Amino acid sequence: MAIDVGWEEYLEEYEKADEYVPVSDTDWYEEHSELYQILPSLLEQVPADFESDVHIEGLDATDVFGLNEVLASSVENQVTETLNSLKSEEVDFPSGYENYDFVRQSQTFPDIVFQGPVPDEDPVIGIELKGFYLLAKEGDPSFRFGTTPDACAPQDLLVVYPWVLDNLVTGSPEIFRPFIMPAKFASLFVDYYWKELKNWDADKPDKSIKRPEGDISPYPNAKSDFVQDHAEQDSGGNYGRFRSKSIKHITPLQEYMNQMKSRELLGISAEKWGQFFTGFEESDRVESWEDVEGIAGTYAENLEKQGWTLTKVKTQLVNELNEMMDDVDGIGVGRAENILNAMSKVELED
Repeated sequence: MAIDVGWEEYLEEYEKADEYVPVSDTDWYEEHSELYQILPSLLEQVPADFESDVHIEGLDATDVFGLNEVLASSVENQVTETLNSLKSEEVDFPSGYENYDFVRQSQTFPDIVFQGPVPDEDPVIGIELKGFYLLAKEGDPSFRFGTTPDACAPQDLLVVYPWVLDNLVTGSPEIFRPFIMPAKFASLFVDYYWKELKNWDADKPDKSIKRPEGDISPYPNAKSDFVQDHAEQDSGGNYGRFRSKSIKHITPLQEYMNQMKSRELLGISAEKWGQFFTGFEESDRVESWEDVEGIAGTYAENLEKQGWTLTKVKTQLVNELNEMMDDVDGIGVGRAENILNAMSKVELED
């Protein structure tokens, strides 16, 4: 996969597009071009050597969606170990890096750095890893990247691995060919989408983005530097989230996702497996007010300001429904909640 070809065209309408500098235009590239060119092939070889000690059993099919965070650490460790193994075995690996290793970093950006023998020196390159469940109910990846642009060096990469369990709903995770893009591009695109491409329900939404305080630069100190951006108006927690609404604006990522969805698992395409599992969910998950049709932007903000959380509303409705039916034997809070959940499927008479 070409990882530094034409990304700027997906930012060309953005007012801050000039902040993206292709790595091939930098002094860094003159010194490390061979390393940069070979890294994609190493990252694409990782799935063939990937093994995980994680083994999942006893989950309902619809609960597998929530394993992304659980598996993240396992994937980071395995990718780091595999990259070092491939580095030692790769006959075409460029010279001059014999004393360099891929090192995993915990709780900081990026997840993996290619570090030399002098600890205080900046890494040569950083790799941020993201994963998404290939059978996700959205039918498209859902991963977050909220790192502020100034923390991303031009050469740093964002690498996204799709995963499934080897027996679909049980077993150990296996990962597939990754999508690779410059981290700096991804960070700027998150801002661009939020400010100019996103469809807002509110008439005058606050599109401003809160940057970390202080002097931010690549390869932050894990103990002291905070490098995550946040949107001022984001009641649904969607800032930085890559999903179908945003990736459709990045042609290479959309094409990659189409390829992944057509991948066969036990003889059936991943897309059809996703549709199958989604059909068994009792209902679409509602995680914020913005998941409710017609409730977004200003409406969501006003509800939260008045203290009306989703949990509070549901609790009050369940209690009221329980009181309404207190003369019916066997109807308690638990059955009242089941009744309330079923109400969304009942059509009102004219």
